[in-house]
Amino acid sequence: MEEEKTNRSIRKCRATGKVSFDTKTEARLTIIKLKWSAIIRRNKIDGSRLKHRAGKIAQSRVYFCSYCNGYHLTKWTKTNYNNYIDVIERKRASNT
Repeated sequence: MEEEKTNRSIRKCRATGKVSFDTKTEARLTIIKLKWSAIIRRNKIDGSRLKHRAGKIAQSRVYFCSYCNGYHLTKWTKTNYNNYIDVIERKRASNT
């Protein structure tokens, strides 16, 4: 498979190790490209049975990273993230 060539060099966040995008639009377009390429790949398969999540893209949301001042992709919904933060805050409160 031929790799897509881009003029943009890939920048990674030092705090998370994730790919960092300069703009929110660029990150959202990347999610769209990933989803469309997965649909195209799935349609080119020879008809053999696929597993439930085979080829599906997990990334569904973009968020701002204050460490690198860029945008990252995540599969967590906003609700999942808020629940995670609530649990962390409760643990911190119980330790003090």
